[in-house]
Amino acid sequence: MTGIQSKTGLQAQTTGPPSVRSIWGSQGIPAPPPPPSGGQSNLSLPPISPPSFQNSAFSDPSHSLCSVSRAKCILTGTWQNDLGSNMTISAVNEAGQFYGSYLTTVSAAEKPILVSPLNGSQHIDDMGQPTFGFTVTWSFSDSTTVFVGQCFVDDHGEETLQTMWLLREKVKSAEDNWKATTGDRHWS
Repeated sequence: MTGIQSKTGLQAQTTGPPSVRSIWGSQGIPAPPPPPSGGQSNLSLPPISPPSFQNSAFSDPSHSLCSVSRAKCILTGTWQNDLGSNMTISAVNEAGQFYGSYLTTVSAAEKPILVSPLNGSQHIDDMGQPTFGFTVTWSFSDSTTVFVGQCFVDDHGEETLQTMWLLREKVKSAEDNWKATTGDRHWS
């Protein structure tokens, strides 16, 4: 990704973004996976699209995400980057775990882009600007991306996610391992 990610709807819902679910449902995009067995029901998150990995937008997962008016940064909700990729994060449980979905607008894969599941965790932070990490297992390719970052809130209450990512593509042999992982970061 390149640039800034912004939270859509300006009001994140703690139970997930119904408007995003209805849009995905109307386009035939599958619903996000249910929480793992034994998991808490408040962990089910809407699907998030995977980033396509070219040196831009969520293909450069090190992008920023923004939202408005909160004293503390809250990951729950739907986020959008400057390339239009969408990420939805469900409620974060007491242990800091969350699930969600990712829909990228950019991809080097030669298949149609699909919503892909993500799972992650955040550090429980009394200061309201937690560090976090999540993994997106792409539904349309044999690739996996990991993101790490921190959520910041500026003086105007705008939330921003500063992230860095690594994309691992499947290769045929160990000799090709050198070219299988790419990554980037974006500091705004």
